[in-house]
Amino acid sequence: MRHLLIFPLLSAAALAACTPPEESSTAPVLDLPQSCGADELQGLVGQPQSAVSSREFAPGTRIIGPEDPVTADYRGDRLNIEIGPDGNVAKVACF
Repeated sequence: MRHLLIFPLLSAAALAACTPPEESSTAPVLDLPQSCGADELQGLVGQPQSAVSSREFAPGTRIIGPEDPVTADYRGDRLNIEIGPDGNVAKVACF
């Protein structure tokens, strides 16, 4: 008898989980700068790592090797220069 009461409750809970969440009318606003100067440095892509090592960049710039761990936090003002497995600059971007 007890299992007859549990089934309808479980079914109702499963159906409730299928309903989409209510959408918020306001989206969160991120007050982050959206440029780190990467557009001006796209000429570095394809250059050897030594082209990066011989230059000075803004404080906080990350030069990321192919196996280097990095944090996943987003900062639009942070310049990131990724070095590919071939030793050349693979990507210059803000994140």
